[in-house]
Amino acid sequence: MTDPRPGILFIGAIYEDTLLYVPSLKEDRKTRLTSKDVRIGGNVINTLKVLQSAPAFDYSSDSAFSHLYYFGAVGNKNSCSDVYADLREHNIEPTLFHREDCKGIDEAIVICSEESNTRTILSHTKNISEPTALELTTAFFALPVTPYWIHIEGRNCIEVLKFLKVIRSVGFIGKISVDLERDREGSKELIAEANILFVSHTYGEALIKESIEEQINDSIKVLDPSEIAAQITEILCLEMKLDACLYILWGKYGSFGFVHNENFASGDSLKMYEGFLATYYPGKKALVHSLAYPSKIVETVGAGDSYIAGALWTHARSHAMSPHVDPYSDSDYPSPLTMATSVGGGQ
Repeated sequence: MTDPRPGILFIGAIYEDTLLYVPSLKEDRKTRLTSKDVRIGGNVINTLKVLQSAPAFDYSSDSAFSHLYYFGAVGNKNSCSDVYADLREHNIEPTLFHREDCKGIDEAIVICSEESNTRTILSHTKNISEPTALELTTAFFALPVTPYWIHIEGRNCIEVLKFLKVIRSVGFIGKISVDLERDREGSKELIAEANILFVSHTYGEALIKESIEEQINDSIKVLDPSEIAAQITEILCLEMKLDACLYILWGKYGSFGFVHNENFASGDSLKMYEGFLATYYPGKKALVHSLAYPSKIVETVGAGDSYIAGALWTHARSHAMSPHVDPYSDSDYPSPLTMATSVGGGQ
């Protein structure tokens, strides 16, 4: 019997994260650590590890994905045995592109303040060159099971776009999801490829500033997050597929989802959807504001990556159960926005 669950491939950076927990973070003084943790991370790796543990928030004993694949660039093979071991321990099937002139992987020190519930990230990159389109394409066709889904961290956009062009030319018709934290060369072209798009509010605000006159840039600072999210949505809709879902991640303000539902009514009226405030648009779409949950996040490290895992899991579950039913039209299960908010808030 064919497994209805899609396999998913993640493409993005990998880091060794050193997490330092302190009571408070103040300059020019000595502070004793509350605790320390070292782990393999990075945006896509964090999301993969949450998906690997998905039965903890699943409605069945199975994962939403049949295979969890990862493609990324690292240092020489002799220096990366622990990376392979860590990923395989989490049931992630890695393809690592080795750079013989580098050792290990990029590093990040994350200082977490318990007083303010904030984090400060210090990155130490080793100039490990990103995967090329040829490397990605060769590795993709070598996978034992072709994934139906590809999730992309939007950093190596030009090479990834070349890779997508090649696999589409030979018949790939799967889903593409993209996570954009900042503007990079090729970002807009990558947006046009996405079925599901995740953007940070800082990236969205940068798009607004790019589209308006310099003298009114400061006006963004006094707008309500809902107003800014509406502007971001209008700009991105010019680049996105007509049926794409958009998620704007906004930290303490929660998130916004621009989604489709056959039961949505057109118009600009404010209504409630699954307990969230929604503005309805023509074409059975709505911009839904999901408040942060819970009020105090247990750990800010990886909260956004966990949010993405919750959304991807629900979209994938919907595809496996009913490939032609929109997940926001399925009333039997929580929507991707609801699940993302719950999983991200529990991190």
